[in-house]
Amino acid sequence: MKKKGLIKILSLLCIVSFTLGIAACGETDSSSEGMEYSEGLAYVINKDGKGYTLRGLGICEDRDIVVPPKYKGKPVTAIRKLSFQGKTHIRTVILPDSITSFGNEIFSECTGLTSIEMPDGLIDMGEGTFKDCTSLTEIKIPDGVTSIGEETFSGCTSLASVVLPDDLTSIGVSAFRDCQSLTEMHLPDGVTTIDYRAFLRCTNLSSITFGNALTTIGDSAFFQCDDLTDVLLPDTLTTIGSSAFGLCDDLTSVLLPDGLISLGDKAFQSCTRLTSVLLPDALTTIGNSVFENCKNLTVVRLSEALTGIGKNAFYNCTKLKSIRLAIDLKVIQEGAFFGCVSLNKITFDGTMRQWGNVQKGSDWCKRVPVEKVICSNGETDIK
Repeated sequence: MKKKGLIKILSLLCIVSFTLGIAACGETDSSSEGMEYSEGLAYVINKDGKGYTLRGLGICEDRDIVVPPKYKGKPVTAIRKLSFQGKTHIRTVILPDSITSFGNEIFSECTGLTSIEMPDGLIDMGEGTFKDCTSLTEIKIPDGVTSIGEETFSGCTSLASVVLPDDLTSIGVSAFRDCQSLTEMHLPDGVTTIDYRAFLRCTNLSSITFGNALTTIGDSAFFQCDDLTDVLLPDTLTTIGSSAFGLCDDLTSVLLPDGLISLGDKAFQSCTRLTSVLLPDALTTIGNSVFENCKNLTVVRLSEALTGIGKNAFYNCTKLKSIRLAIDLKVIQEGAFFGCVSLNKITFDGTMRQWGNVQKGSDWCKRVPVEKVICSNGETDIK
């Protein structure tokens, strides 16, 4: 009898322990205003002991994840890096406002993720957060976020709608690279920097509105944005990086601001529908291949302070008919006007002697029909 009694007691203890264990797996409110929270998610206590960080799915098998605002009576404040990386079965995610920071790549390669409700308390989005989430269609970023990190939405090929916060100041490297469903973007007034490759190969992006604080557009920022047609840049802009608008096939016009002081190599290379460009007087040099293969470029106004024209700057601009060169011009590098087969008039604001002092690279005017340059005191040989 004693043995049987002991067995019963042990069995009862096991049942109690199992029940308590289940309860401890998710010491959160089971629901709030009708919302059922996901059970079995994994957490780790924060270093200060005042809250928890979500570190992964744990034993949760939900396709629709609803993260609770509290775990074991303490707030859930962060999500650890790589927490849900590659969990392709996840379809939707709802996050509580208690979360203030994301680790890097927390939802990267979640190819089944279609929507996410972001926390209003979010401040730090991390990097690569939604990289290659190919089914994500829309996103609204909370007001507390000031920076979109590197590769945050890179490869989100279905992303068609993005609402950016008013407090945003910068867009990071490759942040929206290959977001091929984006058709328009409105950048808040506070954005000062668009980093390199930020919108590279957003092939359906046809319209973008820049804020009034923008100073820098990085290298290849809008490279191969095939549907981009018109670009109105703010007066605050000082720098356009290399290949920034290269291969924007449908770009027909661009208004460069008066304060622009740096125009990178290949900035508008192969913008084959670009017809006219006016360069501001603050711009003293034109980089290499800036307008190379702009085959419909017919009107160019160069800066009156221009001192140098880079290698292949207007290479193969076959419809360019005339050009006026400033008196301060010192260097024309090789191939600068190579293949400009319609160029029949070159005017130089200086004298014939000053023209003779301009350094000219090899083949700078090869395959150009004009043979004379019109100077202030007469005509002289083009070379």
